[in-house]
Amino acid sequence: MASGIKCHSCSVYGAGGRYVDCALTQTLLARELGDNGLNLLQWTTEGLEAWAHYAYDEVSNEIKPMFADGKDLTGQFFPRKGYYGKKGEPFIARPLPTHVFLSYVTNWAVSRSKKLWPTVCAMAVNFDLGKWNAKQFNVNLETKNSDPLMLFAVLEMYKVTSRTSYLKLAEQIGLNIFNRSANRGLFTPSVDHLYCRFDDVEPLALLHLIAAKQGSLDQIPEYRSAGGYIHGDMKMSDGQVKNTMDIKSIYPELIDLKLSTISFDN
Repeated sequence: MASGIKCHSCSVYGAGGRYVDCALTQTLLARELGDNGLNLLQWTTEGLEAWAHYAYDEVSNEIKPMFADGKDLTGQFFPRKGYYGKKGEPFIARPLPTHVFLSYVTNWAVSRSKKLWPTVCAMAVNFDLGKWNAKQFNVNLETKNSDPLMLFAVLEMYKVTSRTSYLKLAEQIGLNIFNRSANRGLFTPSVDHLYCRFDDVEPLALLHLIAAKQGSLDQIPEYRSAGGYIHGDMKMSDGQVKNTMDIKSIYPELIDLKLSTISFDN
């Protein structure tokens, strides 16, 4: 993984690329390459081990803002307004994104890093998935977690360990996903959301669950990332043109907010 020092909210918090999409895709590629991917796997694993050690707080389940050289920026402030923040805004620890957990689980499943396993277990507890360590193994079958990336992660654990407890946990997460997102014949973030986004991965996650139960996971497209969006000038409901992204200005719209501006008359 190439180093770079950029004052980007994603870069300083690590989770925006190097330790998420990059780490996940590099791990999956290394698994595909077999012996030819051992170096790639080693480099990726070492990066994840270092980041977990220096940036992750397992008590709060937060990540510290850091430069690529390891400098902790917590408590410092943006000296001026810029692309990445307003003047005077502080660098603070932030909640760990769920896709980081998927990257760590997938890498451990391939590398079996002894350094990563305690981090994976700590993250699992913090995401309400149960205690995965050997002495107190107990998956949480009453979890309310409905994140599709959690489902992918748990299925990775089931695939490499063959423990039926992980499959049962995956079934519970799948049920939570379906109950939350299956609305009006489509998949939406909740029953209150107006638009269906076809790039969302809930359907793929549920398909993975079905395939796992049928023993045919190898026939299903592999999840690698979900960062697609449309960025540009968009005309807002008030007539103003705003430079924005669809994932910020379209898909978060709620039904009750739109009923007053949309006519359903023929």
